[in-house]
Amino acid sequence: MSTGERYAAQFLDGWSLAAVDVHVQVSHAGLRIVDASGGERGAWTATGLACDAMQQGGVMHVSHASAPQETLVVADPALASRVLAICERVEALPGGRHPARFVVICSVALVLLGAAAYYAMPQLAHFIAVNIPLEHERAFGSRVEALLDLAGCQSKPAHAALERIERKLLGTSQQNLFEVRLIEAKEPNAFALPGGVIVVTTALLKEAASPDEIAGVLAHEIEHVVQRHVLTGLIRDALLSGLWAVSVGDYSGLLVVDPTTAYRVANLQFSRADEMAADSGAVTRLHRAGLSHRGMLSFFKRRQKEASLAGPSWLSTHPSASDRIARLNAVKDLPGAQPALDAEDFALLRTGCASTAK
Repeated sequence: MSTGERYAAQFLDGWSLAAVDVHVQVSHAGLRIVDASGGERGAWTATGLACDAMQQGGVMHVSHASAPQETLVVADPALASRVLAICERVEALPGGRHPARFVVICSVALVLLGAAAYYAMPQLAHFIAVNIPLEHERAFGSRVEALLDLAGCQSKPAHAALERIERKLLGTSQQNLFEVRLIEAKEPNAFALPGGVIVVTTALLKEAASPDEIAGVLAHEIEHVVQRHVLTGLIRDALLSGLWAVSVGDYSGLLVVDPTTAYRVANLQFSRADEMAADSGAVTRLHRAGLSHRGMLSFFKRRQKEASLAGPSWLSTHPSASDRIARLNAVKDLPGAQPALDAEDFALLRTGCASTAK
């Protein structure tokens, strides 16, 4: 092999930890590597040369197929340029010759992947939710329920009146799938737990202008459970938390049922599509039970008007909008619909817990 100009470099034989100072002669045919004593360390032909193009800190690594354990460490830019010119294989490792460009490309790719994951999360969460057996969802809901303070109204007449509405809405096929809990609270609220427990506050009952309003709220919450919106929302939050945990390397909060999980259930916000679907399902459920959906509509309208003055409310944790109300208003009501309760039962439902309040 003909020789050319000599350049300084370091040589690693792959067997010892020492880096030997060498001189490298470069020609179109390849490299000749000589140590300080004049001993030849390698005669590498251009065929078989492999170079990385990282050059972090001005350093490039060169190896040869005939001795893959050996490495030539090149810090001289002039030598690096000449070696790259004859190198058979150049491996562009992270950083490359343009580390800034690489960082920008990686950052954009991560942002795009994150955006794709975020927008695909609701569909993925729903797919998971509908494939979870109901008994598993109930078991999860029981664990969440245990973390909530659901010690509530013990009025038998009030519970009996509430159960009468419940039976009308559920029919015989779903009679054993749901349970409505009545709890003392100053804020009008209603929410569903995974598995079928519907929680209603006494403040919501006292605020209701008719038993049909209460029936509409219950029908809406039942539909969130039936359509797996509650479980989907929790899975979506868990997936997003998991994605964040993976990105920062903190896995401690994954798949943990703790007081924060219970808080998320009680304040779970559904998508516009979920709310529309629950509204539609609630109307069908009410009409099938021989009840009017106008009570649900009047309740929504009143809470929407009062939301800005009343602070936290049932409607604020279950976001509504004018188009939802318009859709409900456009639905033809059931001819000959009967009240959800008679006047006496409605009075017991609204005031039955007053004697048990502390």
